[in-house]
Amino acid sequence: MRTPLLEGIRALAEDLNRSGIPWQAGSSVLLWFHGLEEDPGDLDLFFPPEEEQRVMEFFQSRGTLESPPGHDPYRTRWFYQVDLAGVEVDLMGGFALMTPEGICRMEMVPGPPGRLPGGQTVPLGTLEEWLVLYCLMGREHRVRVLERHLSDQGIRYPEVLRRFLAGPLSPGCRIRIERLLKRAGVNFE
Repeated sequence: MRTPLLEGIRALAEDLNRSGIPWQAGSSVLLWFHGLEEDPGDLDLFFPPEEEQRVMEFFQSRGTLESPPGHDPYRTRWFYQVDLAGVEVDLMGGFALMTPEGICRMEMVPGPPGRLPGGQTVPLGTLEEWLVLYCLMGREHRVRVLERHLSDQGIRYPEVLRRFLAGPLSPGCRIRIERLLKRAGVNFE
């Protein structure tokens, strides 16, 4: 991870953890913590949707918040970007994606926390949730990386995949998840 990005997440983790605002790092930062991404391009931070006011106040004291317009397939309740000393930070509350079958929402299931050099703890989501989200976003390379990793290392959060199977998934994503669970010997019915 590039030094400015590492310093950015280190400072934010310390301050956010102290603030009491529930949060998670996800996307490429989550993959980096698991050794699956070499250099995340930005910081993607996720929050419960009801924390918008507290998140805005927290970040307004650190930089100028911008709220770019949403676009398909995203149905996130709120989205802001802030530049912190040259590091782009995306702030999302109520992350969701539109599928032909309906809206699929991120649950922010906590995974094992990440530890930064210096000891700061970073709350992370699960690889299982991000496998599904990347599948719905059409990020094929990352889906393949996660499928391989979960096949090799095991599925730690099968309930996350089962929850998505009970929801509005695209047929292609549904087939991939069922296949992965079957190979792992996990009952998904």
